Amino acid sequence: MSGTALPQHRRRLQSIAPLFVDLFERYMPDPFVLAIGLTALTAILALLIAPKGSPATIITTWYNGIFAILGFAFQMILILATGHALAHAPVVARFLRRLVELAHTPNQAVVLTFLVAALASLLNWGFGLVVGAILAREVARQIRVDFGWLVAAAYSGFVVWASGISSSIALTQATHGNALNIVEKLTGQMLPLSATVFAPFNWLPTLLIVLVMPIVFMAIRPADADVAAFVPEADAPPPPADQSNSIARRMDRSPIGSMFLLAAGLAALFVLWFEGALTFDVNMVILIFLIGGIALHGTPIAYGAAMRNAARQTGGMMLQYPFYGGIMGIMSGTGLAFDLTGVRRAVQRAYLAILELYLLADHYVLRTERRRTLGCAGAICGACGGHPARFAIRFCHGRRDGRAGCQHVAAVLGFAGSGDGGNRHPAGHGLHCGDVRGGRGNLRAGPVDAGLRIMPMDPY
Repeated sequence: MSGTALPQHRRRLQSIAPLFVDLFERYMPDPFVLAIGLTALTAILALLIAPKGSPATIITTWYNGIFAILGFAFQMILILATGHALAHAPVVARFLRRLVELAHTPNQAVVLTFLVAALASLLNWGFGLVVGAILAREVARQIRVDFGWLVAAAYSGFVVWASGISSSIALTQATHGNALNIVEKLTGQMLPLSATVFAPFNWLPTLLIVLVMPIVFMAIRPADADVAAFVPEADAPPPPADQSNSIARRMDRSPIGSMFLLAAGLAALFVLWFEGALTFDVNMVILIFLIGGIALHGTPIAYGAAMRNAARQTGGMMLQYPFYGGIMGIMSGTGLAFDLTGVRRAVQRAYLAILELYLLADHYVLRTERRRTLGCAGAICGACGGHPARFAIRFCHGRRDGRAGCQHVAAVLGFAGSGDGGNRHPAGHGLHCGDVRGGRGNLRAGPVDAGLRIMPMDPY
């Protein structure tokens, strides 16, 4: 690259950057206002296209969704608060200052800042946010560097947080009974972190990001003439502690309470491990950072002050999470989620196509078994010896009184109900056996709301 090309390129970037800043400042509202707008948009879409989008259903599901997410919301707030408090422990602050001494040039400083912020974000996204900011301030005090460039590197380390052990998506799918554990609700199984965070499809791209991003930042380093350096002021000294010798103040300053909680937390981890019940889920991440912060701050009063400082950063989360829970409630309760994604229709089409192919393949068997069954051909009935995942067709033997006797469940792809002793599955899902007249059976669709469309058929 020539000596004049680089400044021209930078001038173009400098002319574009203010445009994007202006657009965001002009048109991007406060996150809370955005949450209100998304709630209104979701309600309107549910009213227009959702299968159960009546006004009463929309209001009810919104109300239920607001309070259904509170457990998850508080867990996320604790992850942020415990990480924030840990990052402000005196031991961590001294460690970060020692790390900064390793960097002597702007390139070394930006690489160090990004890598440390990324590593901290992989451990706890709240921890990573604070560590990146603290490190950027410490670097700017010791090295002449473009502060905007440095801060961009510090917060870019945050991009890998969802691939780390505090990933909200991965942790909820690894937590039994979590309201947002969709995998467990659909399959009855949980996804451990070994199948998500520590799987190659996750850590390989994450490793690639960690390796490439420092190169990118070194490539876009501002020229010396364009450096906008900034030296942050020294941190204000903490207010002097109350040194009175009253019983209450001595209890505040005593490390005994912190040692007790640390011992209790470690004992809990040991007991869970000894009983084989130790699972790395969202509660485990919170516990580890909680007892770690308590131990590093030393005294209950110090950790309490750190948590109060952290709590000031969680106001937006506390305000917005319930409304996003309301949005989720509307989408799931009215059926809007299925209509928007098209998953339901795709699953039904695949289900019916495979069923039709299998019926054609078993044409001869159906003909030869017709008289023996004296009932109907049950649809994908695992209780009759079939395996639902293989889309097998098995026969549900009827009674000679002319009424089908299938009491089994068609349990494929979520189309499941419970038999009522007759020929219907009252849950409204799946295929059920048709009535039998004179030894002739009909394979029919379940109730209309199952979404399946199969015309009555004569079993040859």
